[in-house]
Amino acid sequence: MNVAALGVVHVSTMKILRTLCASLTLGLLLLTAGWAQTDPAEKEIRTQIQAAVAQYRAGKVDDAVTAFEAMQARAPENPDVLSWLGFLYLRKEQPTKAVPVLEKAAGLRPKDIEILNNLGNAYLGADKPDQALETYAKVTALNPKAFEAWYNIGNILLKKAEAAKAVDAFKKAIEAKPDDAFSHNNLGAAYEANKQTDLAAASYAKAAQLRPDNRTFQRNAGFALVRQKQEEKAIPYLERALTSNKDSQLVLALAAAYTTVGRREAALRVLEDAQTDLAANAVFWFNLGVVRAQAGQFDGAETAYRNALQINADDVDTLHNLGLVLFKKRAYAKAAEVFDKLATLAPANTGAKINLAASLAMAGQLTRAADIWKAILALDPKNLNLRLDLANALWKLNDKEGAKAQFAAALEQDKNSFRALNGLGLFSLDASDLKEAERLFRAAIALKKDYVPAHNNLAVTLERQNRVDEAIKVLEYALKIDPKNEEVQRNLQRMKASKSGAD
Repeated sequence: MNVAALGVVHVSTMKILRTLCASLTLGLLLLTAGWAQTDPAEKEIRTQIQAAVAQYRAGKVDDAVTAFEAMQARAPENPDVLSWLGFLYLRKEQPTKAVPVLEKAAGLRPKDIEILNNLGNAYLGADKPDQALETYAKVTALNPKAFEAWYNIGNILLKKAEAAKAVDAFKKAIEAKPDDAFSHNNLGAAYEANKQTDLAAASYAKAAQLRPDNRTFQRNAGFALVRQKQEEKAIPYLERALTSNKDSQLVLALAAAYTTVGRREAALRVLEDAQTDLAANAVFWFNLGVVRAQAGQFDGAETAYRNALQINADDVDTLHNLGLVLFKKRAYAKAAEVFDKLATLAPANTGAKINLAASLAMAGQLTRAADIWKAILALDPKNLNLRLDLANALWKLNDKEGAKAQFAAALEQDKNSFRALNGLGLFSLDASDLKEAERLFRAAIALKKDYVPAHNNLAVTLERQNRVDEAIKVLEYALKIDPKNEEVQRNLQRMKASKSGAD
C-alpha cells in the first residue's frame, strides 16, 4: 500500500540570545597626586573633592553625590568636580543628569579620555546613540587602543544595523583586549548580521571557550554550529547551555542535534526528561512523538502526538505523523479518521488523500478508498502505484473487468511492473487459463524474487495442474521470505494435508 513517509524532527524557530552590551565600562577619573599652588578657595575645593572621593570609595555614594553637588554650586567651572559628579550620576544610573555635567567637563577638558568615555556612556544610557558614537570616536582618535570605546562603538553600530562597521569595531576591541569573551560573542553577532555565518560560529565558539560558565555564550555557539550543520561540534555547547529543561529552545535543539548524529537514545532522554517542564509546548510533544516513533515506541509516539493536538488541534504535521503511527500500529480505522481530518484541513495535500485511501482499504472500506484513488488518478494518471492499489481494490470489490483494465494500463505504462503481472495472472487463474496464469506469475517472480503474493498464486496455479509437489516447494520458499504470512501458511498446510491423504 502506498503510504507517505514519517515526518522528521521539527525544531521551532530559534531566536538566538545575544549579549549585545555588557555592563558599560565606566572610566574613573583619576586625581593627580601633585597640584600646583593656587588660591585658598581652590585648595579648599581640592580638599572637599578628596573627602567626597573617600566617601564614594567607602560605599557612601549618595553622600558623595550630595557633596559634589554642593561643590558644583560653589565651583561650577571646576572640571574635576564636574567629572566626578557626572561619573557618580552614572553609578546611580542617572545618565540624563550625567549628560549636561559631563558635556561641560568635556568642554573644559576636550582631550580628557576618561571624561569623554564617561560622556559617551551617559549619552548611551540616555538613549542618544548618535552622540555616544561621536564621543567614543573622539576617544579612539586620542587612543586607538581604547577597548571600552571600541566595544561600545561596536554595540551601537550593531543596534543601528551597520553590521560591517560593527565587525571592524569589535575586531579593534579584541586587538586591545584579546581575551574578552563579550567582544568575541558580540563579534559573532555582527558577523551573523552581516551574513558571515561561518565566522559567526567561530566567534561564538571562542567566547564560549573563554567563558565556559556563561550559558548565553554556550547557547550562541551551539545554535550557530547547528545552522552550519556541524551538530557534532554543537552538542557540547548545547549540553553546557542546558541547565534547565524549561528552556524549550535548547531542549529541542539538543534533541535535534542528537538525532542528526544518530544518538537517538540521548535525544529521547533529553525529551523525556523535559515532559513536566514543557507540557504546554506543542512543538515539544511533536518532537517527542517523532523520536519515540523512530525508536519503535509507537504507543508512546501516539500519546505524544495526541498531547500536541490537545494544544494545537489542527497542526497538519502532527496529524500526518499521528496517522502514520496509527497505520503502523494497524489501527487502520483510526488512521483513516486522522487522515480524513488532515485531507479536510489541507484539500491540496495529495499525500493526505493517498494515506486516507490506504487506511480505508486496510480497514475494509474499499469502495471509498477506490473512489479516492480514482479521483487522484484523474489528475495524475501516471501514478503507477495508485493505479495498482485501485486495481487490487476493484478486484476485491468483484469489479473484475475494472480491475483488469487498471492492471493492463499499469503494465502498458511499465512493462516491468511485477504487481501488474501478478494482477493479470489472477484473471487468467480465475478464467482457468492455467498456463497463462503460470507464465504471468513466473514473470512477476523473475522481476522480484521476494514478492510473496506471486509465489502464493503460482503455488495455487500449480496445485490446480496437479503439480502439488512443485506447489509445496514454492510455498516453502515463500515462507522463508515471509515466515508470518498467514495465507501462505494455510495453503501450505492444506496442500500437505491433501498430499498426505492422497498417499
